[in-house]
Amino acid sequence: MPDTSNHILFVPEKCQTCTNLTRDSIRGYICSENISTWRGFPRSLDWGDWRPTHLPMGIQQKIIATDEVLNEISANRKARAVALLKNLYINLSTAAAIQCVDIFAERLKSRETASE
Repeated sequence: MPDTSNHILFVPEKCQTCTNLTRDSIRGYICSENISTWRGFPRSLDWGDWRPTHLPMGIQQKIIATDEVLNEISANRKARAVALLKNLYINLSTAAAIQCVDIFAERLKSRETASE
């Protein structure tokens, strides 16, 4: 599929007539399906049916929850999530790790409520 500068860009056949096919000035063509969820990280055209279990999450202290931490929180194994965070962030106190887990749990809950 040629773009405005006459370069040839690859667009999978299944995407060529899709209403979600959108031209992005930086990424070329992207999928705009669920753009309100992904915001600055739009779907590329090769995702297929794959969807991540959890979106990346972080808080002010620059603590970022890995998929493993979020999975433990989702499974209501908060003590395990605290231990994982303490292993990831060696200088993080137990109290701060518990606070982080509580914040992540609340954010996961609000995302689940919003998607229903």
